[in-house]
Amino acid sequence: MANISSSFGTITLKGDWTDEQIKWYHIFIIGLGHGYYNTIVEMDLEDIIKEKTMYFVGNGRWAYICNLESMHNWIKDIRLDTIEFINNFGGLNQTITYDEYNLKYAWLLKEMNEHDLTVEWEYTDTEGGLGVLQTVCGVQTSTGTELLFATTSEQNYEYNLKNLFEIGQEDGIVEDAIAEICKILDYDQSQLWTLLQTDPNWFDLQPFIDSIEDIPERLIKEVHDSKRIC
Repeated sequence: MANISSSFGTITLKGDWTDEQIKWYHIFIIGLGHGYYNTIVEMDLEDIIKEKTMYFVGNGRWAYICNLESMHNWIKDIRLDTIEFINNFGGLNQTITYDEYNLKYAWLLKEMNEHDLTVEWEYTDTEGGLGVLQTVCGVQTSTGTELLFATTSEQNYEYNLKNLFEIGQEDGIVEDAIAEICKILDYDQSQLWTLLQTDPNWFDLQPFIDSIEDIPERLIKEVHDSKRIC
């Protein structure tokens, strides 16, 4: 199994999308919520139609861009259990069939191509195994028979504790690291958090703290100095 990344971001429909076109694009996105490498949108269809925007979380195959590059095949090569998943958990006011799903996907691809309908994706992606933290923007278009994705911008960041908190919104990882540092150094968590804010790079802390060797010497010194002052 490939490494799994964690992603969140927005999907924005560009162009004069009709309610019917939006409904079916949303249905295809719902189907992508079934499986390891998924895309999950928890919004009512009425709100999506009104805003032409979806907020999503997802899990990427190595990186979320792999999902976007494979999305056409994943939608096209649908399985019957995914149709069941859509009908059971999609919050639809109708039941769709396997044949209807495939016919409507072919229809939507033609509609997107003929009416210049595109989809903008903006998201943040993190994957700890390879130390990936990036923001990506891109556009989904249709040739009439295939859904394509092209990246328009990509920014990579150092995979450190500060960036995970401020960019990746990985609050849990940060809380665990701070708790472990305080345990090792016998220090108060609120005081440590205040101390971290004094350094613009948060002392270059890495996200996983297992022993005192993982804590930068500068931070250890600051903690010891703080204890003497107290």
